[in-house]
Amino acid sequence: NNILDSIRVNTGAAVLGFKLSSALIQPTALLDGAALVGGDYISRGVKNVATSRKWRVFLKESIPEIRERVGDDPSYLDMGGNSLIAKQREAGFWALKRLDLLAASSVGAGAYIRFIEENGKTLDFNNPDKDAVAYAQLMVRRTQSSSFAKDAPPIISQGKLTGYASTDKLILQFQSFL
Repeated sequence: NNILDSIRVNTGAAVLGFKLSSALIQPTALLDGAALVGGDYISRGVKNVATSRKWRVFLKESIPEIRERVGDDPSYLDMGGNSLIAKQREAGFWALKRLDLLAASSVGAGAYIRFIEENGKTLDFNNPDKDAVAYAQLMVRRTQSSSFAKDAPPIISQGKLTGYASTDKLILQFQSFL
């Protein structure tokens, strides 16, 4: 199992981490966000996230999907370690992680704004609206691939394909990109 896990983690880093196209695909989730939430709201979300620290802090503190975001690929969660190879893997995922977070945050901000405006509420960074948070979180989930273990299909997380979770993770590690 350790050998298969090592192969999977290093393959994921090699295929995704240092490949420019892996990072550049992340912002395309904004198109899904625009389709579900509305282009104007998403563009406002991008602007707010890119220019306002207050918005970024608000999203991080209020929306768990944003706070816990670490990138699209579940293998990113398993990389850990302080070795030179582990540090190189983490560096390879830097751009992918940042662009993923920008896209998810922008969708979250745009959805939050839409809910607040359509329901005649007032934006208050100190008192997040729980219904607006729920809507924003739902829109982020619908437009972004999840790296959370809870969202991984049982065929991957529980070894339902071959009977061995490590083998299934290796075989299906890029399933969220297909």
